[in-house]
Amino acid sequence: MNRKISAALITGMVAGGALAGSHTILAESDRTPDVTLVPEKDLTKVPENGLGSISIELTESKDNRPRDNVKFGLYKVADVINGEYVLNDDFAQSEVDLNDIKTANDMEEVARKLSRFADESLVTELVTDYQGKTRADQLSVGVYLLQAEDIAGYEFIAPFLIAIPTWDDVDELFLYDVDVLPKHDQLPKIAVDKVDAATGVAITSNDFQFTSYSDPECKEKLDVVAGNITDGTATFEVDYGITYIKETGAPMGYMLSDEVVKVEINDEGMYVNDSKVDPGDDLIYHYVYNNTLLGGAKTAVGTNAGLLMAIGGASIVIVGIIAIKMKRKQN
Repeated sequence: MNRKISAALITGMVAGGALAGSHTILAESDRTPDVTLVPEKDLTKVPENGLGSISIELTESKDNRPRDNVKFGLYKVADVINGEYVLNDDFAQSEVDLNDIKTANDMEEVARKLSRFADESLVTELVTDYQGKTRADQLSVGVYLLQAEDIAGYEFIAPFLIAIPTWDDVDELFLYDVDVLPKHDQLPKIAVDKVDAATGVAITSNDFQFTSYSDPECKEKLDVVAGNITDGTATFEVDYGITYIKETGAPMGYMLSDEVVKVEINDEGMYVNDSKVDPGDDLIYHYVYNNTLLGGAKTAVGTNAGLLMAIGGASIVIVGIIAIKMKRKQN
């Protein structure tokens, strides 16, 4: 019987001694209270020449993002020596103590700290297939750090720890083969709200377009989004990292803006133009993007390009009537 426990909270529960072919699942579905990295079982019983495996499977996201080509970095951070975890030289400078982890929050914080010392020259790269699966075999006893190096359009995955072997305290088994369903968080979106610079009123009933880019010069195109002419917004699904958004099609009667919006999503949250923002419970942050009328003229509330054209046409007719009247008076 496999036990499903949270990868974010239980990752790294250690075992000693192995049962060939047995494995457990560390899942993101069940939320488990505080745990420790070190099990009640004596680590001195762990055979130093033991080998195990880590299998990763990404579950579907709420917005059905693709699960393939997600790249994980696998780093061995510690060995089991004389019944204790001892950090490898490359991670010793982090000054964390894997043997003193008391809670799930401690474990998550330790994983984040260790990730800062991850040397790319030591990484084993794992890439998910179309089902969101990948696997590492022939792994020696110790503690491993896994972090998403490239989420490839998937959701945010925080770094986490896995120990080989892992202790299953339900079946009371020492396990070397571990299946992991990492916890993942939905990425926030950004809605660009088109408004008239003079009135602050949403620009509707006019087609417009925005484009996202991977570079600040806006040359490497990522996505093109047509504006919603009902509410005057253009909504982007942005990935982990930095994205730049710029207007590439202004509403009729308005000047094309050269404003570039920088959007960054990292471990600390969401930033727009280098300021941290709160996308709210609906995970959509609204950014006001101003447009100025051609010629810089001011508009009345609710004015749009069609109304301006109608007014212009009416003015021409009125001028024509006045001219005719003046000619008749002269005659």
